[in-house]
Order: sequence, then C-alpha cells, then structure tokens
Amino acid sequence: MNRQNFRIYFVAAGILGIAFLVILFIPTKKQETIESNPMTSFPTPTAFEFKTATTVSTSETSSVSPLISPIDFTGVKEETLSKEISNLVIQKQKLKKNLPLQESFFTITFNYNSDNFIVVLKNPRNESQKNFEKWRTANYPAIPMDRFTILDD
Repeated sequence: MNRQNFRIYFVAAGILGIAFLVILFIPTKKQETIESNPMTSFPTPTAFEFKTATTVSTSETSSVSPLISPIDFTGVKEETLSKEISNLVIQKQKLKKNLPLQESFFTITFNYNSDNFIVVLKNPRNESQKNFEKWRTANYPAIPMDRFTILDD
C-alpha cells in the first residue's frame, strides 16, 4: 500500500471515529410540545345509584353462617419444643442481646458464621477459665460449653 492511500484511509477513519463519538456522547433531545392551556375538560361523574341498606330481620341473619371445612394438613409440622431446647434458645438470645460483654476476667462476642460465642480469657488463664465457667453456670446454664470458643488474650 502506498503512503498517500494510507494517509487518506487514516484521515477518513479519524473523521468517522470522531463522528461516531459525537453521535454517541451528545444526547439527542426530542422536543416535546407543551400546551400552554391547562386541561379544560373534566370527566363527568357516573350515574350509578348506590342501593341503601335495608333492614333485615334477625331470623335471616341468625340462620346464615359461613361454611368452614376442617383442613387436614397445612404444610407446617406442629410440634412442641422440649424444655431444654426452649431454655437454650431463650438464654442464647438473652446473651446475644448483652454482647459484647466485658467482665474482669473475660470478654465475650458472637461469631455469626460459626454460630458460637467467642470468649477471650485474660491472664491468668486458669483463674479466668474458672471464673468464666462459674459465671456461665450461674447465668446461662442451658448453653453448653461447646457453644463457646475459648481464646487466650
């Protein structure tokens, strides 16, 4: 390809590219004609007559009752929770509401990914561990120890 044809193609491509970008980025606005006169016609109301309530004798109203058929299965398995599970749920919820909890020997937070309480024991670890276990059995006895992940400070 000779040099002069290359220049012509290059200039033509540049002009087409610029025209394309101008068309692409300049928004075209459609001019809408706005009427200067506000709406002068209004819809007319319908000529529907409502019936007024009439007095009904009490003998008719007492004989009318809805038909209710019993449903065998609703899709929900009705079961009662055991006392242990109920206490566990209630105590776990109470402890979650009090978090983060900072005591003199330990700190408790909750990890929602593992559904465990995180206990960070302060030094000395043995004394902190004993105090934590006493505190847990006194305040939240239904929550088992496997629901707590114990870490050192």
